[in-house]
Amino acid sequence: MIADNDMPKGIKRWQELEGEMVRLYRDHKRKLEEIARLENIPENVVLRMRLQNGGVDQPLRVATGAKWWLTERAARKNAASHTYIALHRAKLVNDHFLPLTPERRWRDVAGAPPVLTSKIAIEPIIDLWKQRAVSTGHKLYRSRMRISQNGKDRSDLAMILTTPVQFPATEPLKLFWDNGTNVVVSLHSLECFSISPAELQLMRETTFVLLSSARTKVPRNDAVGAPNVLVSPDIPLDELET
Repeated sequence: MIADNDMPKGIKRWQELEGEMVRLYRDHKRKLEEIARLENIPENVVLRMRLQNGGVDQPLRVATGAKWWLTERAARKNAASHTYIALHRAKLVNDHFLPLTPERRWRDVAGAPPVLTSKIAIEPIIDLWKQRAVSTGHKLYRSRMRISQNGKDRSDLAMILTTPVQFPATEPLKLFWDNGTNVVVSLHSLECFSISPAELQLMRETTFVLLSSARTKVPRNDAVGAPNVLVSPDIPLDELET
């Protein structure tokens, strides 16, 4: 027999036991989570670099963190901060890490509000067909566009550009495809030549096919909408097929 006054004490002891089990379970789970967190921490320290695009000066394109860090995330933050410090010293960003606007644009002139220009001076676009209209001959000019990747000539990517006038001399154009790929595009003038109307139409069709593969809006394949520059692979015309 159990006395009635012992029931509340028994229930209380069960509640205390249940609370103790919950506490032990939570402590055990917390220890397991701590062990898992320690296992996920990289054993080696990390030093990160930050790469900028080709629009900034070459000395500013690579920024390296000043310290070694236990986690990659901290190393990235450190490298990013040093990147902004370098851009700030080069006067490319302001104190708020925003793109720096030239001071002359914001200078107050005689109390008048600053006037921002909406246009910038650029060189006029070469109108090839305008020069062709005043020329007396019917010859065309060819230029070979050569491409080198990481210093290695890619002859398989060479293209022939055909124009009604000769291209002006241009410097090689260096492009940064990704972190490890540099591409240099150079233009070399070839001899002028004459072609038949059928060959000219074939080159227009070839240009149409090439431009259609790289554009969402398909260019017009006729004499009126033909592009100024005809593009074709670096192969003889008799081997060209569309």
